[in-house]
Amino acid sequence: MKYLTITTFPNQAWYDYLHISTTSYLHFFPAEIPLLMKLTKDDMQDVVNESLANLINNIKNGKEGRKVHIETGMTKEEVDFYTRHKDYKNEGDYRTNYIDFSHKIFALYQAYLFAKKEGIDYIIWLDADIIVKDEVSIEDIEKWHNGADIAYLGRKDWDHSECGLVMYKTETAGEFIAHFHEMYVRDGVLDLEQYHDSYIFDYIKKQFSDLTYHNISEGIDGRDVFNESILGE
Repeated sequence: MKYLTITTFPNQAWYDYLHISTTSYLHFFPAEIPLLMKLTKDDMQDVVNESLANLINNIKNGKEGRKVHIETGMTKEEVDFYTRHKDYKNEGDYRTNYIDFSHKIFALYQAYLFAKKEGIDYIIWLDADIIVKDEVSIEDIEKWHNGADIAYLGRKDWDHSECGLVMYKTETAGEFIAHFHEMYVRDGVLDLEQYHDSYIFDYIKKQFSDLTYHNISEGIDGRDVFNESILGE
């Protein structure tokens, strides 16, 4: 089974994520799982490459051979989307912040195309602010997805899922990801009650009822289902 992890964050946050979440990921995730990092602009390619090279070279726990792929710049769809919405100003409510969360979905779609080309079985979406605190094995990851087409963190006590970590089977969840992408490309998110990725994930999930889903946080109370699930063990 081949895996790919994808994350994204703005260029200006590079050093923050490099020294916290990225470092923890490189130390604790299996070395055979490549990391795809999507940056929002292409003006830091040299800085990013040098920083990553130094970081990877300093890892001495058997993870030295990890592959890290950097995607910079924007696709035509992204450019068109952000041009259309250049005057958008968020008032502080994450539920209507379609700009910030759109970066996740554009990155996820690029990861899907990369995974298809490279013969990757599962794509692991990981929010950039997630800190890995202990060794993660392939066996752990297999428990997370449990063979499902999509594995996610549901919230029974909240009106939307937690999408800080989502796993997609490349072969079967491709149309789901493509539809997710189209919701932003065609501004379909603006027709919904909420505009962020977790709400839209739940909306699309209802349309793809033929896929198999594994709720990693099944039965867990409250909002903080990530830390209370097996992911927090």
